[in-house]
Amino acid sequence: MDAVTPLREPPVASMRQTTLKYAAEQEWKSGRPLPAELWHRLADADLFTWAATEQAARFPSGGESFRPPLLKTAAPAAAVDDVALAAPSAPRTIRRPLESSIFEGNISELPLWALTEKHAIPRVKVRDEKTGVGRLVVNEKALIRVVTLPEKTLEDGSVAQPHVEITANALYGFPTMFAARVLAIVLERARQRPSTFLESEVINISRYEIALRLGYKPSAIGRSTYESIERALDALMSTALHFRSSWYVKSSQKRANFVKATGLIAAYQFYDDRKERQAELPDLVPPDISRSYVRLSDVLLASLREGYYHGIDVDYLNSLSSPLAERLYLYLAKRDGDGRAVYKETLSLLATKVCIQATKPSKIWRDLELALKRLSTPLRLPTGTTRQFLRSYRYDKESQTVEAHFFTKKHELALQAAGKQGTLLPET
Repeated sequence: MDAVTPLREPPVASMRQTTLKYAAEQEWKSGRPLPAELWHRLADADLFTWAATEQAARFPSGGESFRPPLLKTAAPAAAVDDVALAAPSAPRTIRRPLESSIFEGNISELPLWALTEKHAIPRVKVRDEKTGVGRLVVNEKALIRVVTLPEKTLEDGSVAQPHVEITANALYGFPTMFAARVLAIVLERARQRPSTFLESEVINISRYEIALRLGYKPSAIGRSTYESIERALDALMSTALHFRSSWYVKSSQKRANFVKATGLIAAYQFYDDRKERQAELPDLVPPDISRSYVRLSDVLLASLREGYYHGIDVDYLNSLSSPLAERLYLYLAKRDGDGRAVYKETLSLLATKVCIQATKPSKIWRDLELALKRLSTPLRLPTGTTRQFLRSYRYDKESQTVEAHFFTKKHELALQAAGKQGTLLPET
């Protein structure tokens, strides 16, 4: 692919206007009138008259829907940002505070992640025939992992046996939860730019920006930090994924018979962070591959474009400080919606979904309980807010069923009546 000539650094206002004009052009090319929130943004950037003139010229007989709205005043910047950054199912409430990032539904659901470095690159001890000294080598057989899921009855009445085959690279191993956090930060960057959200598979972001969102202090960011980020991206890029009756396609509302992906990201490129660390990379339209970037894979991008994702809180994810709690949060966040108060899952299936290697129920529950307790405890975030994801949890030993209890509107009102609203809501 030919390199794109780097854009000169324009003033912030000029870059914002360029971005908004591009967003308007995309709407018009699709034959659609501009949405209300974009009109507010255009007005705030002194582009309302330009947009009204352009839309009238392009759609002279478009009817009432193509007439610009009557705006008494430009929408306050903070209110507009709230609308733009909120995930579709992530309102600012106790249950779901305003969430800055998203995570694709299939990779939240399916057991693609390794919880520890030991599980990421499985090794086996072999003994040297000449010296008799034992040493650890990569267990190549364990680099191929096949997970069989419960049978599902399809729309035509047939029964399918879903399974996922994951083949890791011997050098980089299976993606860890650190890699999942890196991916969440990349998707957060895409989500922060709603005018170009998922227009391109290329997302401009530097290693330095990723490191800051991971929680590293600027003084602690160095070569080892960058190498960890690159290894995480290498694992995301090199892991081959085969889905049989297990990859959900939102447009058809069915699970595809077979989907093959060579990775969750297709490529990445980082340049000199000494030049790019001074400020966030500008919102380049179109994205500029001569600047640092991460490119999403076709399979992941297609699912995201169909809207198969849910909101997640990166600050909360970073604060959990437990790979299993992080994995459980991503899994349960997908199910915390539609007013659901309780989610039930058998212990064995939940262990499979969240990548627990143990097989004994007592050991599985011991690990799960620690993670559930973490999700049910108020955590103080770096932003100064307090977040508690689960209201409570329960384990029925006899049926070996785990219950996760979410906050609902009823619980929000009860907390507000008790004067405890501020303990779980972002502070303003």
